[in-house]
Amino acid sequence: MSCGRLLVLILLLFVGAAVRPARPVNAGDEWQPTSQEELKMTSEPKAPGAPAIILFRQVDRDDSSVRTPHEYNYVRDRQL
Repeated sequence: MSCGRLLVLILLLFVGAAVRPARPVNAGDEWQPTSQEELKMTSEPKAPGAPAIILFRQVDRDDSSVRTPHEYNYVRDRQL
C-alpha cells in the first residue's frame, strides 16, 4: 500500500470518528410522566405572557474520555 493511500485511510478513520451522529434516544431511557396538573397549565405566574415554559431540564456530561466527551440534554417543556 502506498504512503498516500495509507494517509487517506487514516484521515478517513479520524474524520469518521469525529463526525459520529448524536446519541439517539433509546426506548429504555426513563422519560418523566407529565402530570395532570401540568397538562392543565395555561399560564405561569413567574413568566407572564410566555408562550411556553420548561418544566424540567437535566444535563448529563461525560468528560472522562479525552477524544469523545459528550453531553446529553433532557428537556420537558409545555406550550401555554
